[in-house]
Amino acid sequence: MAAFDQVESCLERLSPQVVIFDHSLLEVPNAGELCRDLSRERMVRLMLVEQYTPAALRQAVRWSVDTVVDAEIAADDLVRIVEQELRRSNDSPQPHGRIDQLDIIGECVPMMEVCRLIAASAPSNASILISGESGTGKEVVAQAIHRFSPRRDAPFIAINCGAIPENLLEAELFGHEKGAFTGATSLRKGRFELAHGGTLFLDEIGELPQAMQVKLLRVLQERSFERVGSSQSITADVRLLAATNSDLQAGRGHFRADLFYRLNVLGIELPPLRERGQDIALLWDHFVRLWASEEGCAPRTTDPDVIRSLLRHQWPGNVRELANLARRAMTMRSAARITPRALPAVVREDTMPKNRELRVPGMTLEELEREAILRTYQAVGNARDAAQILGISERKLYYKLKQYREQDVLDQA
Repeated sequence: MAAFDQVESCLERLSPQVVIFDHSLLEVPNAGELCRDLSRERMVRLMLVEQYTPAALRQAVRWSVDTVVDAEIAADDLVRIVEQELRRSNDSPQPHGRIDQLDIIGECVPMMEVCRLIAASAPSNASILISGESGTGKEVVAQAIHRFSPRRDAPFIAINCGAIPENLLEAELFGHEKGAFTGATSLRKGRFELAHGGTLFLDEIGELPQAMQVKLLRVLQERSFERVGSSQSITADVRLLAATNSDLQAGRGHFRADLFYRLNVLGIELPPLRERGQDIALLWDHFVRLWASEEGCAPRTTDPDVIRSLLRHQWPGNVRELANLARRAMTMRSAARITPRALPAVVREDTMPKNRELRVPGMTLEELEREAILRTYQAVGNARDAAQILGISERKLYYKLKQYREQDVLDQA
């Protein structure tokens, strides 16, 4: 503690512009308070780590650390990062895009690699393609990249490309002038303008229509765009992050190869929850505490049988499904602890009834798609979550369900 007190007095005396500290400071009492004080003084804070872990990134965010740096970084690279951070600090005196919490939880090797890629890619301006099944946390990763980038004090703007009707998507991305089309009663800035100086996150990029893919490619190449109804070019000073739950290269020509390579300068692939067995109990505990805090009650203990059921479940909805289950369990306050009765039958049993096992040989692709949609919809119970799990838009799911009702398939199922 004496050494820590000396650090405080030294900082008061010297008032440095940059403070670099070792990750071992995490174990020192009151260290977090000191780091937050440095943040208020607008000093640049760099934390050296020996291993990139979810815990280290979360702690860095809680303590308002600016950048996480490998402890073995070369001296020249460290100087470059310090200079970059000083420029960023001087140019952005009023931070307004800061992300104060990250739900990156885990200790498995794949998540360690994800954290390493987040820290390694954050200082760059390169586009990044984040891939993974629905519910694996792609937007959380995008927020983490933004949070540790030099653009952290500028906006982080997200848009779901699959949730916007095709005829409105161009105006949503690039904005429109007054009178550009019926209903355009005033000028409106698009997401590219709103994200100026910051980060634009395009979720479900694989749902982007071909015509919009061409326009997005042009923006990436020329770094400019025009609002709908205008011929005046606007500079696009944004870093683009994109996410997909499908293999864009296997799309049989639906997704342009040149746009794919522009977006995939660096790729980050998130593992599905079923491959993160050692993280399931950690995530469950995190979400139980989170929902308890929101409900204003103490987190309840969890019966070991619940954890065993969670470990057996295949998690088609991944982390999002687990978070929803934790919330469901916390809202059922009939018992002092969370028991298997708080889990839906599909999780307790983990599989569909044996007499409904798929016999894939002999089934057409249309029949396989129908089975996947119906089973997921019946297991989850609502269209929004089912669409997310299936990796399709809600409007496509509703269209399919309408088809099945007309064929009397949905009622039979």
